[in-house]
Order: sequence, then C-alpha cells, then structure tokens
Amino acid sequence: HIIVIGLRASFAPAHWLAYALNILRGNTELYHGGMDDGNYLLSRIQPGWLVVAISFPRYMRETIEFAAEAKRRSAQVLAITDDDLSPLAFLADLVLKVESDQPTTLQGMPAIFSLLNTLTGYLAVRDREKVQRRLDKDQEISEQSFYFMNAVDEN
Repeated sequence: HIIVIGLRASFAPAHWLAYALNILRGNTELYHGGMDDGNYLLSRIQPGWLVVAISFPRYMRETIEFAAEAKRRSAQVLAITDDDLSPLAFLADLVLKVESDQPTTLQGMPAIFSLLNTLTGYLAVRDREKVQRRLDKDQEISEQSFYFMNAVDEN
C-alpha cells in the first residue's frame, strides 16, 4: 500500500504520482491535506506500507509531521525534496533530491516531473506484464462505462 502526500505547490506532482501509481500497481492513496482525515489514514498504516512525501521550500509542517507519524507506525518513507538537509530528508528512509533554481515550486516543476516520470517509467518496465494486465482490465471497464467515449472515426 502506498500513500502519497504533497501539499500546496507540491500537491500537483503528488496528485500525478498517485494517479500514475494507481494505474501501474493500484493500492495508492493521495492525502489531500485538510480535506482528508489524516488521523484515520495514519491509523490504517501497517508495516510494509510506503509513504511518498513531496516537500520543497517553504516546507509544510503537515507533510513532515504526517511522514514522521507514518514512520513511527513502521511505514517506509520516501522523501522527494530539494536538499539532504530539508526537514523531510532527516526522517526519510530514502531521499530523492531534485535540485533546481529557486523557488523550486515554480522553477523546478519540470525537474520534479522528470524524476516522477523516471520512477513510473521504471515501474512500467519492471512490472510490464502486471501493468499490461491492469491496463487491459481498465480498458475493458472503460469500454463498458458511460464515463468515456472513443474518438469518432470519420473514414
């Protein structure tokens, strides 16, 4: 199980990552900050869960505290941040650092999304057969669903 958290300017990459991980492997939740019940989500964490926390200056206390509590509950924490000395990096099991011009949340978005694309691309290649089965299943559902439409072929 994976929980992705990124607030304020980090929410867009967190949202995209959670969406992509659900396509690739499922069992991924995005924490929406003040809209979600963080205590309930934290109470569900079990050993073996992964929390991906994305945080850049000005670091959101809620992201850091959420990751710290998840770690206390035996989750693994992957930090995506700008510096080995960021508050998030100190508590993470693994840090992926994105260096960019300041402010990172404006100037660094291409680098952040490039890193996330690399991560999801790796998973897609590593788990190719599982991913293809998930995509086939999603395609089957979408063909029977009223949510999606195919383009009209005019030939």
